[in-house]
Amino acid sequence: MDQIVSELQRVGFSQYEAQAYVALLQHSPVTGYELSKRSGVPRSMIYEALGKLLDRGAAYIVPAEPTTYAPVAAKEVIMRLRRNAEETFTSLESSLTALESPAEVETIHHIRGYDPVLAEMTTLIEHAQKELWLSFWTAEVSVFDAQKAGGIGILCVYLGEGDDDGLQAGIKVFREQIPPREAHEIEQRQQGRLHIAVRDAEEVIIANFLKGSRPWAIKTQDKALVFLATELIQRSILLGVLSNEVGAEHIKEICRQHPALKNLADREWSSRSR
Repeated sequence: MDQIVSELQRVGFSQYEAQAYVALLQHSPVTGYELSKRSGVPRSMIYEALGKLLDRGAAYIVPAEPTTYAPVAAKEVIMRLRRNAEETFTSLESSLTALESPAEVETIHHIRGYDPVLAEMTTLIEHAQKELWLSFWTAEVSVFDAQKAGGIGILCVYLGEGDDDGLQAGIKVFREQIPPREAHEIEQRQQGRLHIAVRDAEEVIIANFLKGSRPWAIKTQDKALVFLATELIQRSILLGVLSNEVGAEHIKEICRQHPALKNLADREWSSRSR
């Protein structure tokens, strides 16, 4: 019962209103005095609570001597609350949007915590209209639901060991299976499991799930960061496809002959040549 009272308070009822309405649903019609005893609302406050319930259309007076009260049906009250809330949100959206001024700088939002980071990534996916570019690890694969993206094409680098049962139908995947030892090395180098999600060439989230620490993420519509993140994922796919087509050892040897790429070769193709 306490939970119901708390939930009614969340949609605008006072504690006494909520207690009185719940008691009315269980016992009616009743006098104000009886309702006070059944609901736990003090006698000095019960008529004020009843007056507010009458005003919001959650209760009505039953003509009798003495005066008694009865509740409006729960479904009707909930329907009215839902309609009023929707009207309020629609009005606020229009009013607040009209007040907004164009941002002079692109904002970078910082998010911390496992659930908040996953929630932001899910929201980005749900709002995709044209395309998604993703790079993620198996440990967090469940958050990437193709159906939440409306069935649009998704291109991604899929990193990690194990199977990909968590992926939904319709996702176009470049899969890079990483042996446990190298997965550990990459996590060490990235100081966690780095994830990137780019939506419609408009917005990017870069997140890192850290071992022994709170995950963090940044979210932005900064065009430069969106472009760089997309390029990074595309180049990762390109390197993987080339490695599969011409052989990892061949690419690694080419890189070794170029001083600037030597470290890249040792880092990126160590597992593919095994």
